[in-house]
Amino acid sequence: MEPAYPAMPPVQRLPERRKHSRLTALVLSFFSPDLYRDVARRWRGIGFLYLVLLLAVSWLPVAAKIQVSFTRFVQHDAARVLAGFPAITINNGVVSIDRPEPYVWRDADSGEVILYVDTTNAFDTPEAARAKVKLGRSQMIVKQSEFETRSYDLSQFKSFYVNRARLLGWMQVASYWIGLGIFVFGLVFTLIWHVIQVLIYGAIGLLLAMMMNARGLDYPALVRLAAVAITPAILLSTAFDLTGAAVPYAGWLFFALEMGYLAFAVKANVEPAVAPPPPPPFPAYPPPMPPAQPGNFA
Repeated sequence: MEPAYPAMPPVQRLPERRKHSRLTALVLSFFSPDLYRDVARRWRGIGFLYLVLLLAVSWLPVAAKIQVSFTRFVQHDAARVLAGFPAITINNGVVSIDRPEPYVWRDADSGEVILYVDTTNAFDTPEAARAKVKLGRSQMIVKQSEFETRSYDLSQFKSFYVNRARLLGWMQVASYWIGLGIFVFGLVFTLIWHVIQVLIYGAIGLLLAMMMNARGLDYPALVRLAAVAITPAILLSTAFDLTGAAVPYAGWLFFALEMGYLAFAVKANVEPAVAPPPPPPFPAYPPPMPPAQPGNFA
């Protein structure tokens, strides 16, 4: 009878270590097929942490620019721009100001009508038609564009008061936190959108993988690839925002760029065809004849 030995536990294979970090992927995503192979084969998850890093990198300079610009405006220009701003009071939903009506508040530099106040709700002057904000007895009308306005009901306000000094104080406080606020809110809301986006792009990646015969790419891997593939579009969009460059049809152009990089990422993971083995070489010389066997030749 053979002695019983304890069963050996199965060998645990450790996952391969990734070759490229998330930080280097921000640059390599523009041109490196090896990065996209590494993302598909060695990275884990759906690329959520990479998206957080990517969006943080894209929002940080935008928030810093807004912080610097707004702080400079508050320190040097706000008092001049707010010259002529009326004291506005809302008492039990009824608006009143400390100036004769109708009152027009214009931009100090361009002369553009910013605020038009007429508590009779007449709004029957040329300035009223051009005003960005119209304030009536119990409503505020904001001009969103040449074709769209939005109205807000003020009748629920029991008590409210603002004047030039108070508005300057609010802007002074906001100047300390506006950059951080823009960064946090921008990061959170764009992260939600881009998570949804890469989940959809992962499904598109499944179709591309079938078309290109890219075996071994499951849905999580394709979502990771999509998260990296949108990097060039996001970083280029950030650069355009910082420089103020206007790109016509930017939405469609960035979508085409993202689809192009997604196809590039899938193609990078297509296994090369295995060549058939070469035929055996022909001998250089004919094989020797076997020795003659003794026998009768009669």
